[in-house]
Amino acid sequence: MLVSAALVGIATAFFGYWGAVAGMAVAISAGVFATTRAWGEVRETRAELLADQAADAFRSADEVASFRQRTDHTIDELIERNQQLHSGLDEVKAEAGRLQLEAAQLRGDKAALRAELGRRMGLQEAQILALPTRGRDATLADLWDAQGFPTVVLLRALANPPGDVEDELRQA
Repeated sequence: MLVSAALVGIATAFFGYWGAVAGMAVAISAGVFATTRAWGEVRETRAELLADQAADAFRSADEVASFRQRTDHTIDELIERNQQLHSGLDEVKAEAGRLQLEAAQLRGDKAALRAELGRRMGLQEAQILALPTRGRDATLADLWDAQGFPTVVLLRALANPPGDVEDELRQA
C-alpha cells in the first residue's frame, strides 16, 4: 500500500494530472490484486484446515470403531464367563441339594439307630458315677460349673491331685 501511494505521489510530481490518474489506476489494480491474492490464500488455508479436520474425523472414527470392537469383544468374553459361572453355580446348587438330602437321610438314620439302641437296651437307665477326688473339701458340686462342665482350674486339680498335708510336711 505504501509503494502504491509513493508511486502515485511520484507520478503526480512528474507527469501531472494524467500521471496521477495512471498512478491511481496502478494503485487500485495493485490493491485489487493484493486483495484477490489474500482471499486466495484464505481459501487455500481454509481448504487445508478442512482437509486436516476431515482426516482427524476419519482417524477418530477409525479409533472409535477399533475401541468399539475391543469393547464388544470384552463384553462377549464377560457374557461367556457369566454363563460359565451360572452353569457352575447351578451345578453347585444341585450338589448342595443332594448333600442336604443325604444329611437329612443320615439324621433320620441316626434317630432310627438311637431308637433301635434304646429298644435293645430295654430303656435301662445308666448309673452315673461321680469322679474320684483326693482333695480335702472337694465335692461333686465343686468340680462342675453351672453349665455342667469341669472348670479349668479343677481339671488341673483332677489331673494332679494334691497329696495329704502330712505328706507335704514330711517332705519339707
